[in-house]
Amino acid sequence: MRKKTEKLRGLPISPGIAIGRICLFGSTVNAQKRVIGHNTVKAELDHFEAILASTRSELEQIKSKVEIEIGRKEADIFDLQILLTRDPTFITRIEHKIAVDLKNLAWAVQEAVEEAVSSMTGVKDAYLQERASDIRDIGSRMLEQITNTQRQCFLDENEDVVIAAEDLFPSQTVQLQSRRIGAFITEHGGATGHAAILARSLGVPLVSGILDIAARAGMGDRVIVDGFRGEVILNPSPAQIERYSGARRAVIERETAAGRTASLPSVTRDRVAVHLYANIGSQQDLPKVKEVGAEGVGLYRTELHFINREKIADEEEQYRDYSKIAASIAPGILVIRTIDIGGDKFFSAVPRKREPNPYLGMRAIRLSLRQPDVLKTQLRAIYRAANNGAIKLLLPMISSLEEVHQVKKIIRSVLRDLKKRNIPHKPDVPLGLMVEVPSVAINILQFLDQVDFISVGTNDLIQYTLAVDRGNETVSSLYQPFHPAVLSLLAHIGRSAKTKNIEASVCGEIAADPLFTELLIGFGFRNLSMSSPFIPHVKLRVRQVDTATSEMIAQKVLAYDLSDKIRRFVDKRLHSTNSFP
Repeated sequence: MRKKTEKLRGLPISPGIAIGRICLFGSTVNAQKRVIGHNTVKAELDHFEAILASTRSELEQIKSKVEIEIGRKEADIFDLQILLTRDPTFITRIEHKIAVDLKNLAWAVQEAVEEAVSSMTGVKDAYLQERASDIRDIGSRMLEQITNTQRQCFLDENEDVVIAAEDLFPSQTVQLQSRRIGAFITEHGGATGHAAILARSLGVPLVSGILDIAARAGMGDRVIVDGFRGEVILNPSPAQIERYSGARRAVIERETAAGRTASLPSVTRDRVAVHLYANIGSQQDLPKVKEVGAEGVGLYRTELHFINREKIADEEEQYRDYSKIAASIAPGILVIRTIDIGGDKFFSAVPRKREPNPYLGMRAIRLSLRQPDVLKTQLRAIYRAANNGAIKLLLPMISSLEEVHQVKKIIRSVLRDLKKRNIPHKPDVPLGLMVEVPSVAINILQFLDQVDFISVGTNDLIQYTLAVDRGNETVSSLYQPFHPAVLSLLAHIGRSAKTKNIEASVCGEIAADPLFTELLIGFGFRNLSMSSPFIPHVKLRVRQVDTATSEMIAQKVLAYDLSDKIRRFVDKRLHSTNSFP
């Protein structure tokens, strides 16, 4: 008797479609905790030293494998973990737990890793939150060696295998690499995690946020994974398998066509330019930006200058970083976003207290205005670096005109000081704000009079509009980018900016989704910024549509009342396009 078909909705992390068999991958190793005697401390410390050396050697081998088989940029992902095996603070913390607290090695490692992870989990930016996964990865690898255990997944050689796990770490993603692996399904993990980056580099679909997957699925169950929609179909019917097999063939055709777009202009069929930019978090992201033909950087997350370090980056360090990136992508633009960090985790130099809901608390521009000296330092570095490239300044999480006025006052103070001290700088850096809060989206016309450009952060705008925490797997199915209210706001923003002749960009995840491309063009947006790997796919879609039809389609969609109806409509339009210009 065939098992019951079940459709599960999660978060689309790596695009693609796979049809295969479920392989359940074991959970993380948990340490056995015990107190040791003083006479065994040396043995535990010696064992720790050997584990560090062995772990470092394994990671270096994995890095070499990735560099040869995938690429240097992806291999650089493992540098953080290799450095952690030499980090004096991390090592000393574990040694103290053994020698002073008399905890056994496994307990000491697990506790030290948990402490290091907790220092990053309060950060609002998903890109930075996912760095905690790298720390968990090295902890898991060390614990496997200490306990002499290893997570296993026995693969069937005759069919594609879909790995289902609570979470996947970067090194595991690489080691599971096989021509038979069709996709990954996880309970946890975000779009900016290194495991996600590697999955996309390998061309393997990944869907996260599928809670209790081990309880829902059995080893060997047939499954369909749709990495575009974030859907998982357990025990699909023959009709569903046939339909998705056809969809997969179409995807392969589009992948081939998208790969040819890097050198082609990003213009619609009626020759209207739609500028495509990349989102980055560090200089390491730059090679991919150029490779995919991005016109510049539409969003530079600067948070790495401020978190998980004993001292925040000073003006000179920030100036050098911004200058190097601006010069590297010239003549392309560089949009630098000021610090966007949650209120419960900032940096050690600033006192803080835990907030009951940091996502609605003291974060981003609110926190910067509370710490004007930190903001002034960053602004000074940005205005100085603007001499070395086409830099724009972007303010995150603006919710009122008063905040814009306060920032402008600080900017005037910074410019006066730079001029007074005869420090080279560019005084007319374009100023923009992120539209992430409904109060700004609704009253967008008032805000357009105050800035040179806007950038719509749809990730936050959607979750604040729908009152859904997009990172909470229990309610992730309610996070609906195609919700009629969301589309109405986007249409209002895009058309208002067009009326005012103000440049408007979209930099959230929907900018990277070809399903949205025609709608966004129809709403009036001519600038889209996204993670580099998605640019070829979006450019392909841009070259398949024309603006007049896009406007008509956008107007038609605004009359629909159900998210699923809108999704089905735009999905049908995307998949009915047979030409690949």
